[in-house]
Amino acid sequence: SFTLNYDTLFEQAGRKGNFTIIDGFSFSLTRYFSGRNFDYDVVLRDKSRLKEEDNFINRVFHLYKPHGSVDWEKTKEGIKQSDSVEKALMIYPKDSKYESSYEQPFFEMMSRLQQNLRKDNVLLICIGFSFNDKHIVTAIKEALEQNSGFQLMVLNKGIDTSEGFKWLYDLSMKHSNIVLIDELFTDFAVHYPLLKSYNQDEYKKITINLTDNDGD
Repeated sequence: SFTLNYDTLFEQAGRKGNFTIIDGFSFSLTRYFSGRNFDYDVVLRDKSRLKEEDNFINRVFHLYKPHGSVDWEKTKEGIKQSDSVEKALMIYPKDSKYESSYEQPFFEMMSRLQQNLRKDNVLLICIGFSFNDKHIVTAIKEALEQNSGFQLMVLNKGIDTSEGFKWLYDLSMKHSNIVLIDELFTDFAVHYPLLKSYNQDEYKKITINLTDNDGD
């Protein structure tokens, strides 16, 4: 998961659901950042009984925060994560945001985003993203142009009437790998797991189909 928010809601939800979060910080205390930590995973020591391969455990997810976090801090020892920081390490909304993304740990986060967008058959779901961040939009546009297996799904209420999304709306009229969803996240969270509950109309906009075709 990639989030541009500074808060720790993903971390809180992960702990509540008993998930292991790989976020670039060490598992030891004090937790310090290193890009190589993203290459780690969690497996059972015993091999799979069905195949001689690593047996990955469930409830593990990677978390990337390209704009920083309220619990990150830059110290002389390195970038650490702590519940109590004096000055949070974050990229603030300003003209130099694009330039700041080339500094660590933000550069590592952006590199991982680009790597993931270049993979085969990858789906990027954007929720609540305004597409005003140049460095993020540049990576997405590159994926749309260069990766034939890339699919983009954008969720935003009123997306077809917002001027800020006009370029994306026009692009979706030409390419089938862009899907725009005009609904609230609360509705999306309920209906998205049931793929048959969605129909795509002629305007490339996904709408919820509440018609019960099974007669139940």
